Amino acid sequence: MNNTNPAIWREAAEELSIDRNDVQVWRVGLRTARCEIEQLRQILSNDELQRAGRFYGQQHRERFILARGTLRRILGRYMNIHPEKLGFSYINSKPEIMPELDGKRLRFNISHAGDYMLAAITADRMIGVDIELISVDRPHLRIAERFFSHRETTTLRALPEPQQIGAFYACWTRKEAYIKARGLGVFRGLDCFSVSLAPGEAAALTETESDPEEIKRWTILDINPASGYRAAAAVEGGDVKFRFYDWKP
Repeated sequence: MNNTNPAIWREAAEELSIDRNDVQVWRVGLRTARCEIEQLRQILSNDELQRAGRFYGQQHRERFILARGTLRRILGRYMNIHPEKLGFSYINSKPEIMPELDGKRLRFNISHAGDYMLAAITADRMIGVDIELISVDRPHLRIAERFFSHRETTTLRALPEPQQIGAFYACWTRKEAYIKARGLGVFRGLDCFSVSLAPGEAAALTETESDPEEIKRWTILDINPASGYRAAAAVEGGDVKFRFYDWKP
């Protein structure tokens, strides 16, 4: 399945609701949120604070606190509970809300790069999101040959050089979103499935080695978070309605 959306970012209503056909994507400006870092630190669990402390460098520690603290605030609004009361369990390092708290069966995923974080929220579906800061200095073809499928690499090499960077990031974000939705490790099996990547081609999972029927189970969507960035979301199933919100602290 495929989907496209121009990603019109709006301010959300104070009262949030979500049903099984909704996918709600939040854009968080990390530079703006930095002024709240001490407040966000106060709502994290001891485990999260310990994880933050293991990051090397203040910037990485602060990014984790900003991302996890803001996620708690967003989820708390959906669940109508104080964000510090949220508890998480982990499956393959992917956080999920503790079952005893999750009457709405919310599912979520986050990604951050540069000055932005995206949080994708849905109900009772697997969900993944990825955002990347575009860099023209990365060795795109070398990375593709290492991690992409043969089909993707062949398509990428056949494109005119000016189109290759855009196609690389289209492929990378779609693959990352899908593999995160599946709860698989980063870089694990990236060459065992293919996504579309050619300019003008709708975002889609196009091929898998393990199960040919898998491509029918997923909707992949390109997201335009800001100039100089590329993003995508992958959600289990079809007939989904995407909404895009700007987070206001």
